[in-house]
Amino acid sequence: MFKTLGITFLAVCISVTVMSQQTKLYRSTISNDIGMSYVGLGFNIISKRTIDSIGSFELRAKPMWQGSYHFFIKKWFSVGLAVSTQNLSGTIYDFQYKNKDVLEYLDINFGIRRTKFGLCPMFHYGNFPKLDMYSGFNVGYLLTKVTLNAEIPGVRAQDLFSFKIGSRVSMQMMFYGIRYYFTKNFGIHAEIGLGAPFFGSTGIQVRF
Repeated sequence: MFKTLGITFLAVCISVTVMSQQTKLYRSTISNDIGMSYVGLGFNIISKRTIDSIGSFELRAKPMWQGSYHFFIKKWFSVGLAVSTQNLSGTIYDFQYKNKDVLEYLDINFGIRRTKFGLCPMFHYGNFPKLDMYSGFNVGYLLTKVTLNAEIPGVRAQDLFSFKIGSRVSMQMMFYGIRYYFTKNFGIHAEIGLGAPFFGSTGIQVRF
């Protein structure tokens, strides 16, 4: 199903872009974005909860950051490189454990860093000097690292261990993106996509 959706989406992008061109070709675009992933949204929705077998816990998610560079091969087609990262964290309060048959409590903190390196082919449409609309893909590798540490009463926080989980190939479909330029070179943009690293983002860009 996902494969069929991807092929259909690609066909629509090509059919639209071959009929449209930008007024002037700027070869390079550098962008800086902030956004939110579905994982981050879930963390913020859950926020604070209490489970009897674990205790109370709190989840936090910072916005995703992404930097990218796109090079226009044709007026209607560009290829880009993107790197993104997002930090998630949480705390489990008063976790119960037995130390030599003595019931003790400690707070456990964890941090999750998601980093993606992606190749981004984009199809551009519209014929406006200050407006660039586009759709495409972000295909790359997603790395996830988890770090745990514990706050032991009377002792400063100690790192327990860190490990990598869920490192995998990742594909995002960029349904729609729009860039608006206040000047010939500087502007803002917004993007909506499905998959890592975000479902929605906004930022600034420079073209030259």
